[in-house]
Amino acid sequence: MKLDTIQGGPTIYETWVAAHLPLRYLVPSVELALGVWLLIGWRLRVPTILTLILLSAFSGLLAVEFTKDHPKPCGCMGAVAAMYEPAAIRRELLVGLGRNLAMMGGLAWLFLST
Repeated sequence: MKLDTIQGGPTIYETWVAAHLPLRYLVPSVELALGVWLLIGWRLRVPTILTLILLSAFSGLLAVEFTKDHPKPCGCMGAVAAMYEPAAIRRELLVGLGRNLAMMGGLAWLFLST
């Protein structure tokens, strides 16, 4: 069962996460746990690697969607994206990829400094 946004079409988040009951709760829980673990600072290399893996998977989904003729918006950060033209959606996907790369760079620095 796929969820639809208010504007009518599914986002990447709705297609890959929210539409699957276990993932709907597992993905945000894992993200929260990794964030707390990173903030606590205990054995930083482990959550750093796990977060890099998770961000790489999310980035892969964004990159695949970017190449499609009619891409879906990300739906990242809990935003309900309006269904705009494919060029606008691609710009949003590039922003998401850039944000992920920036976070991955920070995580790489953290990994190398511990």
